[in-house]
Amino acid sequence: MATPTDLTVWSRMRSLLPYVMTTVLFAAGVFAVNKLLAPVGPVQVMRQVRGTPGDIIALALLCVAGAYAALIGYDWSTLRHIGKSVPFSAVATGGFLGYAFGNTVGAGPVTGRAVRYRIYSALGLSGYDIAAIVLFGSLAFGLGATIIGFGALVWHPYALVPLVPINPQFIRGAPQRSS
Repeated sequence: MATPTDLTVWSRMRSLLPYVMTTVLFAAGVFAVNKLLAPVGPVQVMRQVRGTPGDIIALALLCVAGAYAALIGYDWSTLRHIGKSVPFSAVATGGFLGYAFGNTVGAGPVTGRAVRYRIYSALGLSGYDIAAIVLFGSLAFGLGATIIGFGALVWHPYALVPLVPINPQFIRGAPQRSS
């Protein structure tokens, strides 16, 4: 039989669990980034940045901003779909940080959900609501990437020629002409 002291210790440990998980995930992210960037030195990076035209860097930053705005849109549209009202600043924070951590650390649905849980649960959303946000975003991204990928293959079917032995006309779906 559990004693009151055992229950107190368990409740304390349970209340610390989100902080421990956050620390572990952060440490895993730092470790992964360190391993990925080990062969690259800051001098090399700065040399490449200085060698890149300013308009290209500005365009790249604009594209990154647009991409994260679209990713925030996944959270916003899911919240509208499930009928939950959350301030846009919280949606922008949850969406941006969820995708930023998920894409950087890896295992996006897991790490992104942890970040979203921390933000959205403070606003009264349940675990099911947050799981719906993550699932909807993952499915929407997968469906969108598939449609864009198929569209790109219809536009340029020869892109796969070096990778797979499939006739480009078959990829495009156009009838083949007989000689």
